[in-house]
Amino acid sequence: MEDFWKPYSEPEKLSSSEFVGETYKDSKILIATMNIRPTKHISPIPNISNLLLVNKNEAKTFQTAKRAEEHATGRYLLEYALRIWDKYLDLSQVEIKREIKTRRPFLSWIEGTYQGKKLPEFSISHSEGMAIIALCGGLFSIGIDIEPLNQERSENLMEFVSGGDELNFLKNQWNQDVVFGTKTLNTLWTLKESVMKAVGIGMGINPISIEIPSKIMKILPIEKSNFQLEYLGSNLDIFQRTIGSDNPYSLSIAIRNKSESELPQLTQVEQEMIDALNSSNNIGCSNN
Repeated sequence: MEDFWKPYSEPEKLSSSEFVGETYKDSKILIATMNIRPTKHISPIPNISNLLLVNKNEAKTFQTAKRAEEHATGRYLLEYALRIWDKYLDLSQVEIKREIKTRRPFLSWIEGTYQGKKLPEFSISHSEGMAIIALCGGLFSIGIDIEPLNQERSENLMEFVSGGDELNFLKNQWNQDVVFGTKTLNTLWTLKESVMKAVGIGMGINPISIEIPSKIMKILPIEKSNFQLEYLGSNLDIFQRTIGSDNPYSLSIAIRNKSESELPQLTQVEQEMIDALNSSNNIGCSNN
């Protein structure tokens, strides 16, 4: 009998207030993390089709154990977070779809099912043995990204991430101290990646077009920073943290208010339910 995938560690819910402070205290933000099973080049690719939120066809496409473990851990973590978000949510009726152009994943009711509930937005990141997820209410869009501060990078990555004064600042740091410059580059990468996820277009845009304020650049990397950023007509709140001690990670979260056109519209099923309720409430009543 084939062995199905099992989690490598227990998920852990984190205190969202430690990351986003009081800014979103009245909004539902949920953050959770767990470790990813380490693999080698010769490790067998696990069968992850037993997970509720894994697309069976997508599961067959993974060519390495590392990629399969990362995907499975992220989906398992999402399932864990959703059960905390709403313990009455029937996950057997929920699936993950992707935007056609951007491949951005989002939660959706499986066709033919509906529980009368709005599903949350989510963002997942994983890097070097750690996975992390953020959920938020449907009025917001959220992006989260994590990278080890000491992750080795090629100097060429700077020109892919930054331009102009931002790039010059990075190069100066790199030339003065490669270790410190690497930490700054990794922090900058998580900041921009979280913005791209929150805007909803992922790697469909050039990171250079996202300009981090110079006052923030000058203090990177630090343990904690909050600032606002305007990008593509959206105002985003950015929260950057350094987490962990033995192997510290740079963690960035970007949150923005959705525009009116992005807010979920009533489906045909929902509209029919509302029409039916209105009809039943009007029986025997006259309109004045």
